Amino acid sequence: MGKKISSTKAMKHVIFMKAKYWLCSLLLCCYASAYSQKNKRTIASLIKADQYLQKTIAKKGINKGFIKLSDILATTFKPNAVDLKSYYANSPIDSNIYNLQPAVAYIAKSGDFGITTGPYIDSRKQNADLFYGNYIAVWRSNPQDIWKLVLHVNIPSPTFTLVEKIKLDVPNDEKYSRLLGPVKIQLRKDIVFSTDELLGKSLSYIGNKSFLEYYSSNVKLLLANNKVLEGVDEVIPFFNSQNINILCEPINSNRAFSGDLAYTYGRAILSTKNQKKIYNYIRIWQIQADMKWYIIIDAYVPI
Repeated sequence: MGKKISSTKAMKHVIFMKAKYWLCSLLLCCYASAYSQKNKRTIASLIKADQYLQKTIAKKGINKGFIKLSDILATTFKPNAVDLKSYYANSPIDSNIYNLQPAVAYIAKSGDFGITTGPYIDSRKQNADLFYGNYIAVWRSNPQDIWKLVLHVNIPSPTFTLVEKIKLDVPNDEKYSRLLGPVKIQLRKDIVFSTDELLGKSLSYIGNKSFLEYYSSNVKLLLANNKVLEGVDEVIPFFNSQNINILCEPINSNRAFSGDLAYTYGRAILSTKNQKKIYNYIRIWQIQADMKWYIIIDAYVPI
């Protein structure tokens, strides 16, 4: 017969085992959370970061979710460019409803920089009206190889379009200059900024024809309160048919370490025959086969 254990010892044993179980569960949850954001230098890990953002929001709410997954210097637009963490830390409205679906994902050759975009559904109050639109998320890997948001913007839309399949844009090779110091890194950012400046000047002189030189053939236009348009053959005729003329000036830029993906944002005036409206714009840029910068996403948020 086995040794009899006193009720007190048995109780202590149960408490110890429960504590051990919950400690192990906590460690596993922490590991899973970090793993969900872990950057494996693959586009699959980038998609997982998007998915983990939604799961975190469902669990913690929009405010805490964005704070948890964002870089300390992250930017959002409400409607002007503001510090993301400060905005959500002071936002009086919260909800667990923010459903997103990545439709397109891009990753830089260096694997440290990625962009996702697609439709979202948002409600800042339970049982309140739902808001639809398209989001842009720019992710950068931190020193611990964890994906963190450096820029996020919602562009409102009248409808929600279900994504059937994610389009993945992966570089053809991983060749890029790794011998870069702070001066050269800043120079690369300045080049993207200057390219956006040149586009702004060209638009003021010759109008929408300027986009033919700067738009990628498959450019995506996210203009607030309009459906998503894709391709030069859709976007420029839309501007012309609506008599929309654009003047713009960049405010800031950022770029992947490998130099093949970047973003700029700034202020734009969209004019028609009847009115002028001020917008913030966000542009995602990519170096393509001819080694020139092209806009792959052009987004406009009204002020």
